[in-house]
Amino acid sequence: MAVFADQQLRERLLELAKRAQNRGIAVTTRFLSPEEGQFALGVGKKAGAEAMLFGGFEGAERCLCCYYESGVDPRFPIGLVHVKWADRAKAPGHRDLLGSVLALGMDRSYVGDIAFVEGSAVIAATPEMARLIADSLLSAGNTPVSCALAEDMPEVKKDEGRTLTDTVASLRLDNVLAAGLRTGRTKATALIEAGRVYVNHDLCERPDKAVKQGDMLSVRGAGRMKLQAVSPPTKKGRIPITLAIF
Repeated sequence: MAVFADQQLRERLLELAKRAQNRGIAVTTRFLSPEEGQFALGVGKKAGAEAMLFGGFEGAERCLCCYYESGVDPRFPIGLVHVKWADRAKAPGHRDLLGSVLALGMDRSYVGDIAFVEGSAVIAATPEMARLIADSLLSAGNTPVSCALAEDMPEVKKDEGRTLTDTVASLRLDNVLAAGLRTGRTKATALIEAGRVYVNHDLCERPDKAVKQGDMLSVRGAGRMKLQAVSPPTKKGRIPITLAIF
């Protein structure tokens, strides 16, 4: 696994993992990005502690990491806020909801994923922040909303992403990334070498890394894409690919 850039986070995770191991208790982090979550699991393994990720509902990407001793039940203190809006109102998007939540004055690490369900959304947060959101969030974007703490998780609509098809000269990371971002290979290479690109949540700084069908590529600040399908080369030697863009 690539060395994670945030030394402060690395030290904090190691401290929590060792505390769980030494005291025989369950200790939980704040919400972590997918890349941070994978790094947190590695920290737990090195410290000799059990580690598990959970974000409040199946498929959540931003998760808490719980470190615990064998025989101790892991714990994930998460509150869920069910957000609703009128049937005829414009449905707020992810950016609208997240922006309105953060405008309440809370740090991003206290807020997990936002999942959309039929005519509503569910926000995962720490219990204290969930109560604050439920009491204080009145609108998202220009759409009035009503909020309540949710005891059970409504059925989440899985984000299938937007499908994009293209052809690439090879399955190098820079080629596939450039296709997904609709940009040139030079810019894709710059993003990779700047440490902004992750392959399956591991930092990758090699533009020539070979990627394969099923790989998830994440670009910090620019979204994610999954290499869904790779077809046989064309007569001109180009490789057709299908990407899901999130």
